[in-house]
Amino acid sequence: MILDLFKLKFKCHGLGFVKAEIPNSEFRLHVWDKKFKHGGRESEETHCHRWAMISKILQGRIVNQLWHVVERSEGLYRFWVPGNSDQGGEQMEPLDRYADCWTEDRAYSKGESYVMQRGLFHRSFADDGTVTLVHRSNFDGMSMSLIPRDNESPLHGAAHKISDEEIFRIVSNHVPTMLVQI
Repeated sequence: MILDLFKLKFKCHGLGFVKAEIPNSEFRLHVWDKKFKHGGRESEETHCHRWAMISKILQGRIVNQLWHVVERSEGLYRFWVPGNSDQGGEQMEPLDRYADCWTEDRAYSKGESYVMQRGLFHRSFADDGTVTLVHRSNFDGMSMSLIPRDNESPLHGAAHKISDEEIFRIVSNHVPTMLVQI
């Protein structure tokens, strides 16, 4: 399949990438750059999804920090779920559940793929210019975040304000050919 980047609609995600749905498919294209990341998003840094996903690295490198979670009443981290919108941000709501965690880093480079199971807590770090092809499936469950126990009011940052023209400029710098073969 050949993608024409001019025909894709990219949407900024505050964790450091833009995403575009690929028409007539179950796939998304993610392009990573630090200019897409913005502050105040602690509540999404360590998170899990309500779906499973397979990601193929088309360009660059990504490190997934997997969080192994053990629920404990005296744990150092608290579970939070998305709540109500508040002044352009999304307020998180705490659950009365706590956990202790340890982490494991896994790195992936161009040509490699990885699977992220639904409900697996993680953080992702990518080099600028990393491009991934993502397929999501098995929608069920709940998205959650893990926040240090002493942070009692995490707030998603306000929506990231970056123009479509700036997004496209950054994307086209990382993907210089406007046709991407997947």
